[in-house]
Amino acid sequence: MKKILRRAIPLLLALLMILGTVAGALSTLVYAAPVLVFDDSFKGDAELSPQELGSYFDEVGTYSLKITDFSGNKLKITTPSGEEDEIDGFNLLDSDKTLSVKLGNKDYSITKTAGSKWETGDSNKSFSFAKVKQKTVASGSSDPIITYQKASRYQSYSSSSKDENGRDQSSISEITRNRDVNIFLDIVDPNYSYSDNPSSFTDPYIIIQSGSFKQVSEDDVSSNSVNKGTEIRGKTIGSDDNGNVKLSFDIIRLRYTGSGDTLKFTFGYYVDGEKVEYNASVTFPECEEYVKKPDKDDEDEETELDPLVPNIIVENYSYGDTQVTAGQTFPLTITFTNTSPGYDLENIIMKVSTGEGLTIASSSNTYYIAGLNRKDSITRTIDFRALADAKPGSHNVDIEYTFQYIANDARKSSTSKESIAIPVSQVDRFSVNPIEVSPYIYVGEEMSLSVNFVNKGRTVVYNVSAELQCDGVSNNGQKSFVGNMESGSENSADFFITPQEPGTLQGKVVITYEDANMNIKEVSMPFEAMVQGFDYPTEDPGLTPEIPAVNPEEPKKIDGTKIGLGFAGAVITGMTAFVTVKKIKAKRSGDEDEIL
Repeated sequence: MKKILRRAIPLLLALLMILGTVAGALSTLVYAAPVLVFDDSFKGDAELSPQELGSYFDEVGTYSLKITDFSGNKLKITTPSGEEDEIDGFNLLDSDKTLSVKLGNKDYSITKTAGSKWETGDSNKSFSFAKVKQKTVASGSSDPIITYQKASRYQSYSSSSKDENGRDQSSISEITRNRDVNIFLDIVDPNYSYSDNPSSFTDPYIIIQSGSFKQVSEDDVSSNSVNKGTEIRGKTIGSDDNGNVKLSFDIIRLRYTGSGDTLKFTFGYYVDGEKVEYNASVTFPECEEYVKKPDKDDEDEETELDPLVPNIIVENYSYGDTQVTAGQTFPLTITFTNTSPGYDLENIIMKVSTGEGLTIASSSNTYYIAGLNRKDSITRTIDFRALADAKPGSHNVDIEYTFQYIANDARKSSTSKESIAIPVSQVDRFSVNPIEVSPYIYVGEEMSLSVNFVNKGRTVVYNVSAELQCDGVSNNGQKSFVGNMESGSENSADFFITPQEPGTLQGKVVITYEDANMNIKEVSMPFEAMVQGFDYPTEDPGLTPEIPAVNPEEPKKIDGTKIGLGFAGAVITGMTAFVTVKKIKAKRSGDEDEIL
């Protein structure tokens, strides 16, 4: 008998512990209906309606009401903490049997029973009711409901891929053995009403039980990992749409053991300092259970090859324009892909290096990507700047990826390298000065024409040449080859033009050159001048003497002296005309030399 008792007592104790745990899980706190309590001098009893107290009564305890001015319809309410609130404007209904008043956003009625009614004598007589809680065991209590569950790739908690609640939204196709994941849970407890008194509910917690998933210790992670072991983030307690208690848990970095597909856990919280606790579980169909491979001694086993190492390649990239100008800041958008059909990549570090001529603008050259599923792609944009003195041509950007993946139930590391080219061009600052010519030139006379140009750019300008294009001159189409011009240098092309006929002379000099990118360019510089001809005077009326008219009917005797004088006058007139023409030509020649 003693042996039986010795065996039975531990069983009974264990049973009591189990029952106690279950009772604890089913126990709940509810609000009792308010009960009105009146002064001894108060006449008659009364009832309060409705029984459910609204947000105005946010404190737990006893409220005292007193009519301070019956004729003025005024009440005073004293809260459990002693604060007083003057209420102006109650109404008497139903032959003064019911006092109606609005408190907060809810209407309340206090109705006298036994045929009595509200009277002036009720002034300054207080009555009270209490908002109290009583602990009960809920009959027919419901199990907690898991309303949201999600498993995602383990990654930094500061990931930019989040929903409106700040939770990571990256997907995961399979959860394989030794794979680290993030798990997000929302749980509703229909046994408790959170909205009645939110301050009573505190300290939510969750405990992971051993099974398909296990917690990760700091000793199990690599030195460059972002999170050091398993962390419980985002523990919150609040209300769902129906006012029930709602808990949320963000579990960062759980490791799948390769067995089963169920996460088992214990969760709970406190209500006015008393613990409420449940055991729960949730399944994840993404789990791929580990199957042990046959022994190597098996004759039918084929030789197992090492897995193909996954790679990351740059699928495409863009930098906006067809080429980048020196001194320009531009966005480089890179799309890279996990080429592996069988392995998801994790813990990716992307390091970007540039050569001369390019630099990364306003950021580090190292970037972290939490994970990249098989055959998936990710796009990243990095701001670059082409240096002002960058040489024209293609400049390389080197990208190195280091990452981890799980193969043959072991975590492995690998690297991948890519290189892309960015064409950079220098600004073309080759300029030509306007051509200056004399406004008046003369037919048949030769005049010089000079065109000056400057290379203000940072690179050499190649094969500079100039061509004269002008109708009406003898050397139309003449070309002048200048050659290459270094940065900051100046040069010119000279021509001599000889007009063929008077009038307006219009033409241009066309300068052709090659920039640093071997693009042929042209610059035209026009000019214009007025061409004049030589008009010699045939007679000067002021220098020719008048010859008197001779009457043929009356012939006169020829006077030899007069004949001599006339001949001498003609000679003088001719010499004067000759000297005048010479002076005009000399003056014109002097003006032209001065212009030149």
